[in-house]
Amino acid sequence: MEWARFAYETGPFHSISERPSCGSDEFRCNDGRCIEDFRRCDYIMDCTSGEDEANCPNITCQSNEWQCDSGICIDSRLRCNNRQDCPNDSSDERNCQCKDHQFRCRDGTCIDASLKCNNVTDCPNDNFDELYCPCTADQFECTNRHCIPRSRKCDGYNDCQDGSDESDCRMHPFEYG
Repeated sequence: MEWARFAYETGPFHSISERPSCGSDEFRCNDGRCIEDFRRCDYIMDCTSGEDEANCPNITCQSNEWQCDSGICIDSRLRCNNRQDCPNDSSDERNCQCKDHQFRCRDGTCIDASLKCNNVTDCPNDNFDELYCPCTADQFECTNRHCIPRSRKCDGYNDCQDGSDESDCRMHPFEYG
């Protein structure tokens, strides 16, 4: 279609349907956008359809690096430092040897021990840091290790879900038939 062509004063004719080419240090996305080559195979989708992350070679980390679940390599000194350094996941903080002042969550993440049993869920993905906490003086500890207010012991209702709050209770005289 000759009518769909145009001319620049200083350059050759180009078809409107032609996309300008990417530079030698760029990668073309399916939508025509160009991204820098270093953004290809970096485990971050920069192209709309993710083609910049397709057909990438397996990455092998250097001896002083640690590979995140996402495939990215980080400095091995960043592993188990109580900060998420892996982009898009926290794999660098899983299965770490917790220090004396830390508590290990079910997924292997270490949190400060002061965060255990503080009535706030601090472990990622679950409330493991709030389970099996000691009962306070005004609470009764059920056989299943749940805590209930002491006032609910022997009140005629199964508050512990295992019945332990209603066992060993004295019967009051008015309770006999």
